[in-house]
Amino acid sequence: MADICELVEFLETRNPFSDAQSLRSIATDADGRVTVDTAKDVGEGILDSMVGKSVLEHTFRKKDQAVTLNTSVIKINNDTVNIDPQLLF
Repeated sequence: MADICELVEFLETRNPFSDAQSLRSIATDADGRVTVDTAKDVGEGILDSMVGKSVLEHTFRKKDQAVTLNTSVIKINNDTVNIDPQLLF
C-alpha cells in the first residue's frame, strides 16, 4: 500500500496529463531551456543562416543548437550536475 501512495503522490505533483503544450519530463520537470522538441525548427534556422555563405564563412554557434535533456544541468548545493537521461529511466 505504501508503494501505491508514493506513486500517487509522485503523479499528483507531476501530472502526465496536464494541458501544457510543451514537451517535458515528468520525472525531472525539464524546463524551457530544453528545446529538443523544436529541433527541426532549430535545424532549419541553422540551414537558413548558411544560405549564400561558403563553408569558411559560416560559424556554428552554441546558442543556435537544440538543447537536449542530456545537456541540461542542475545545481545541487552550489555544484553543477549534468543530467544523464539514461539514468532517469
